[in-house]
Amino acid sequence: MSKSRLSKPFLLKLSLSAAAIVITVICIELAGRFLYTNETNNFQSTTASLIENISEENRLGGNKLRMKAWNASFTERGLEVPEKGPRDGRNGDRITPKRCSISDCKHLSAIPGIIEIDEYGFQYAGRKEEASPNILIIGGSVAWGAAASDIENTYFDKLYHKLNTKYPDIGISVLASASSTSGTDLYSFVNKGIGKNPDIVIFLNGLNDITVQEAVVKNAGDYILNMKTAIKIADLSGIKTVIIRQPYPGSKKIKTDFEKRIMEISEDEYEKTIIPHYKYIGAGLQKIADGENVYYIDAAGCFENESETTFSDQWHFSDPGQELLAECIYSGLLPIIKKIPLR
Repeated sequence: MSKSRLSKPFLLKLSLSAAAIVITVICIELAGRFLYTNETNNFQSTTASLIENISEENRLGGNKLRMKAWNASFTERGLEVPEKGPRDGRNGDRITPKRCSISDCKHLSAIPGIIEIDEYGFQYAGRKEEASPNILIIGGSVAWGAAASDIENTYFDKLYHKLNTKYPDIGISVLASASSTSGTDLYSFVNKGIGKNPDIVIFLNGLNDITVQEAVVKNAGDYILNMKTAIKIADLSGIKTVIIRQPYPGSKKIKTDFEKRIMEISEDEYEKTIIPHYKYIGAGLQKIADGENVYYIDAAGCFENESETTFSDQWHFSDPGQELLAECIYSGLLPIIKKIPLR
């Protein structure tokens, strides 16, 4: 049976429809360019104008988004934005590189009050020698104190001042590096951390294993295994272990436009990919915490009630977030320290 030919009226309608579609696309493109040009000439520094009024193909991303969100974390709270920006640099170029866990760190340049790291990669708050209690913190860039404006505004310096009122001889040392995962954290602890002879080792981590690696299911399992190994090594050395699951944007109940955009470009299906494995890590840590030698502090909810922008990307947060994290750690750590005999 032969195929029937299309009627001329139908072809005419089809042509008109196609022409209409082409014209519509051209109009949208021209409108988008006009809006973008108009916005750059008449820029308003509000969250709404930054997110909603930017055409789809030009929406904020990368370092531009990071800095706008970082600034907003101050301005939305009525605070002045520090002129020098994040202590790790606007592009994160000042942060301790990952190789510091396996070698010295003499290549780093000190910036007084901003970055003060010894040749082995350690940062300090309080006593460096004969500290009591002697606390060691290990982790990635969040543990390093990235996105704080200076040392005084890092979570670990704030934590020190909170604890110092009760323990005047306390010392906190931080061994952390960019993009470190639990495997690197374990190596850092064995290679350098144990030599500090700490009373307590704190692992502030968990998120890098499922965000900077592929095959997150496997990496979430490896994270728990690496932490179990670290716990055994610490126990053999008479060191108490505290594991802190670091904060992340997914736990915030009220997400600002900046934070929604951060999650959107961090992972196409953040809710399906990152959140389940983050919960898996939390459940695993709860199981291995025994309340005697191993303790678990969940910092996931530290920012949950904040209505203002807190995260500057999917990991980091500025001074207000650093203060919140310090308070969370202090509340969980104080009862643990009371159980430890002081030297």
